[in-house]
This record gives sequence, structure tokens and C-alpha cells, in this order.
Amino acid sequence: MKIKCIIKNCNNMAVWHLMSGSEESGTANISYCDFHVDRGCSCNINPNTGIEDCDEEGRLYPCCEYCYYEFGWDEDEEDYEHDD
Repeated sequence: MKIKCIIKNCNNMAVWHLMSGSEESGTANISYCDFHVDRGCSCNINPNTGIEDCDEEGRLYPCCEYCYYEFGWDEDEEDYEHDD
């Protein structure tokens, strides 16, 4: 079964996962669907233009600490890093 978005009452599959989360800080399972992920971060500012980079739909990218996987993750996966 795929991990769902952490937002209450959202049943969408999570495609963004916070990679810097930890069990100790309580942020180990922070995963969002594409609609609910926080967008915009200073880590995405283009050094040449001073403007934040956007995706092909014109939306700001989430922080670089989020990992994106369009197929989502299975609930029992230990490692959220994918090579595809």
C-alpha cells in the first residue's frame, strides 16, 4: 500500500518526502501529495537571476530537502531513495 499525504482528510498518494526528517524530532514520516507540499524556498533561487526556479507548470519547487518520486512509496519501504 502506498503512503498517503500527511494532510488530514487527504487521501492522495504522497509523492514528496522530507528526507531530513528523523524519529527523534518527530518528522520521520513527513510526506505530501503534489498539491499539499509547501512550495518555495531560498535553496531554489537561481544564482544568475535571483529568481526562484519553477517547474514545467510554473509552480515553485519545494525545499531541496524533499525527495520526489512520482510513483509514491510503499508503506513498508525502509529507504525512500530511488534511482529511476
